[in-house]
Amino acid sequence: MMTTWCYIWHEDSHGGGDNLVLELPEPDRFQTMLREWGINDDSRIVVYWGSEWVTPTARTIFTLDWAGLGDRTVLMNGGLGAWKAAGNDVTAEAPHRGNGNVTVRPRDDLIVDATWVQEHATELGYALVDARSQAVYDGIRETRGRAGHIPGAGATPWGEFVDEEIMLRSAAEIEAVFAGAGVRDGDMVVAYCHIGQYATMALFAARTLGYEVKLYDGAFQDWAQRDLPVEREPNRAKGDEAVHESLPVRCGDRCRPFACVPYHGSWARRVRGVLDRRRHGCERRRPRARLGESSICRVPR
Repeated sequence: MMTTWCYIWHEDSHGGGDNLVLELPEPDRFQTMLREWGINDDSRIVVYWGSEWVTPTARTIFTLDWAGLGDRTVLMNGGLGAWKAAGNDVTAEAPHRGNGNVTVRPRDDLIVDATWVQEHATELGYALVDARSQAVYDGIRETRGRAGHIPGAGATPWGEFVDEEIMLRSAAEIEAVFAGAGVRDGDMVVAYCHIGQYATMALFAARTLGYEVKLYDGAFQDWAQRDLPVEREPNRAKGDEAVHESLPVRCGDRCRPFACVPYHGSWARRVRGVLDRRRHGCERRRPRARLGESSICRVPR
C-alpha cells in the first residue's frame, strides 16, 4: 500500500446546496479531484492540519470516510506544527501527481437528516451530541437566529478533544467528554454543530474509541431553517453571559487562532462519570472495536 501526500484545500472536500453552507460533494466530482491528487484504490492517505485548522482536517477525514476510504485514511497527530517541532523538513513545492485510479463508493449510511434526528435523538442506543461551544449549547449565545440546542443532545465542544499542544487527547479523557454528554458503551454517536464541520471532530474522536457514528450534516443551520424546537440548558441559560466569560479557558494562548472553548469546571464530573460507569458495570448495548492507532499516526523523529 502506497502512502499519498498532497495538498488539499479543505473547501475541495465539500459541496453546497439547499441553502446550506457545508454539504458533502457530488461523488463524481470528488472522485475526479481524488484522482487528480494521485490517489489510487491502494493508497494510504495521511491527513494533517497545516495551521491549527483542526476541524477542517476532521471534515476532510470524514469526507474521505464517506467516500469509502476510511479504512486507509489516518490523521497525523499534532499536524504540521508537530512535524516541524520534531525537526522534519518542509517544502513549498506541491508535487503534481495526477492519474490516480481511486473509485468513490459513497457511504450514505453515515449521514442523517432532521427527520431521522427527530425520530432517534432520545431513542435507546443512540446518543446525539452537540460539538458547538458550551455557551452556544446553553443558549447564552444565539446562532442562526436561535438560542439553544436540539432537544436530547449532550454537549461535547470540539475543543475538548485536543490539548494545549493541539494533540488529540488520551482515550480516557475523550471517553470522559462523551460520558459527560450521556454517551454510554454501545451507543451510536450522532453529532451536529453549526454547519457540519465541528461535529466531524467529535465523530473522529468517537471513532478512536470504537463508537459507530453518524453526522447530521445539515446541522443547526438546517434545524433552524425548519423552525424545529430547541431547548436551553436550565442551570446556565438563566445566568449572565459574563459568568461564562469570567471562567478560565481550557487552552493556552497557542490555541486562540482556532477559537478556544470556555471551560466550565465540568471535567472532574465527567471523569467521575466514567469511573462510576465502570464501577457499576453498565450494560453494553453494542460492542465497540477501538480504532486506536489505525486512525492516528505519530510524527516521525
